[in-house]
Amino acid sequence: MTSRAAHRTRNRLILSARLIVVEHWPAADGNCPICKLPDCWALATASAYLDVVNDPFVPARLAADVVHIDSRAPSPAMGATGGEPVDGGTGELTG
Repeated sequence: MTSRAAHRTRNRLILSARLIVVEHWPAADGNCPICKLPDCWALATASAYLDVVNDPFVPARLAADVVHIDSRAPSPAMGATGGEPVDGGTGELTG
């Protein structure tokens, strides 16, 4: 039972840290929308916790911007699409 409770507590802490990151993510002017400061301690603390537990979280609006930027990139050359064999079918896959 202890490990189940510990797992539940860890998950709640991760969800709380993610919520703090989303709410305190810097606006276009570089300041926290809640704290109105350029160096938000809440964002720094939540991000540090997520780093410690190895949770690579990025807010959805930032992830959407990255996907939008990547969608403007030129399409890859043949053989580099992440599923076609590099050496004709006998070796490793690309990607």
